[in-house]
Amino acid sequence: MTKKVVKPNLQPTKSIAGLWAAFCIRYPNEESSGIFTRSQFFLNSKVACPECATENRLFNFEQRFIQCRNCKRKIWLLAGTFFNRVRRFRPWLAAIWFIEAGVMITASEFARLLKVATSTALMIFKKLSMVIESRMEKKSEKIPSAHFSNTFYRRSRETPAGRHPREEETAAVARVGVNPRARMQLVRDNRANELAVTEKERKLVNSLIGKAEKLLLSLVSDNPISYDRLCKQANLPINEYSAALTNLELFDFVRRLSGDQFVLGDSPYASPVKGSPSRKLIERRNRIASRFIDFVRANYRGISRKYLQNYVALFWAYVDKKTWAQDSLMSACICYREIRDDDVISYVTPLDVVAPRILGAKKKAG
Repeated sequence: MTKKVVKPNLQPTKSIAGLWAAFCIRYPNEESSGIFTRSQFFLNSKVACPECATENRLFNFEQRFIQCRNCKRKIWLLAGTFFNRVRRFRPWLAAIWFIEAGVMITASEFARLLKVATSTALMIFKKLSMVIESRMEKKSEKIPSAHFSNTFYRRSRETPAGRHPREEETAAVARVGVNPRARMQLVRDNRANELAVTEKERKLVNSLIGKAEKLLLSLVSDNPISYDRLCKQANLPINEYSAALTNLELFDFVRRLSGDQFVLGDSPYASPVKGSPSRKLIERRNRIASRFIDFVRANYRGISRKYLQNYVALFWAYVDKKTWAQDSLMSACICYREIRDDDVISYVTPLDVVAPRILGAKKKAG
């Protein structure tokens, strides 16, 4: 039995056909698209020469370059900007148009409408997603990429030869060289929040943990430590030390390995002060991951881990129309630097994916 996919509420009242018709009225051809793009950079019609800093008056936005009236240097109007070396501006404005409207369009459908190659359409959306990603610094959540592994069904340059696309996650962890403690923490962060522990239960268990137990907890980590060495570092009377260690084992705060070695346990009662994510944080991460997975399944069927962060950025832009209203993405592109094709090709999603917290906000009833 297949899982029913619930499409996220992007903008259901607006159709691709209706938006495309409105776009064609505003930008009927390539000439008008180029004029509009250049006019956004020089609203005061003044262009400073990068060589002598002389201000030059721009009278015609149809031009791609002008000549400095002082040093006679040729000034390319969009050099060094996000639209540097762009030959056709209309596909870029169309992609921005659809994203700002909150209407999802596939690369193949976009390529058909704009009469461009599908690879070109993909490159346009990836570069725009990198601009969107740059605005994620404030009020964002860092989520281990393994949370989104159910969407990894497309291969990329990072996929190990002859392996499933999900193996990119394993390869990414190995490539970064995560130490054992960080790797164990990664596993814990990705573990489903199946054990619902109330705050009352947590306080009750923590109240049974005395100073000796807290001292031992500060000395135990994900790296095994021997019974004798732990006793020596704790510097407690042997009877008090044994009793405290037994209590920690009882509540699974620590786990005994073979050879009388001890590591941190997996107790759901563990206090958040130890550095583990809180229950509220885990729930928010799970909501973000769940909604994003539904978004991918409804629109892409699957993605590669390599560009996971790009797709999360696009998901934010489609959903959060308060932040990404009309003309907002165009304004962000104007302020952004040039993105080369090599920047996109070499891009790899880090182990921690950045996602705005608004994506994990609880939906209001009614």
